[in-house]
Amino acid sequence: MNPASLSFLFLCFQVLLLKSQLFQEFARVGKPKSRLVILANTAHDPKSKQIVDELYLTKSHKPEEYYHMAEQNGWLLASYFDLTDMTYPYFVLREKSENATGIEEFVYSGFKNRTFQYHLFVYDLTK
Repeated sequence: MNPASLSFLFLCFQVLLLKSQLFQEFARVGKPKSRLVILANTAHDPKSKQIVDELYLTKSHKPEEYYHMAEQNGWLLASYFDLTDMTYPYFVLREKSENATGIEEFVYSGFKNRTFQYHLFVYDLTK
């Protein structure tokens, strides 16, 4: 892929390891004024973080880590949405469905008491 060839990037960090090099690479392939949208679970409580990371085979981060790494690599936060309150009812309903996996109560309780959250970050490339 040529540098500066993309104008829009969308990422779901639920299964990716957050590293500064990712933001650097996104900036490299992004055109000037590109938009980067990230959908991510974040965790503040260490015990809940450990459980979520094991359930989803991921590594949750704090929102501040996204801000810091993005800013370091030329991305400016344009919009931010906390989707937590809109997300936990899904897990309440899923628990009652035939597709329940057994983690639903833990997940909706975590979202409801905000030990972990669901966020949408929108960044613009400043170069």
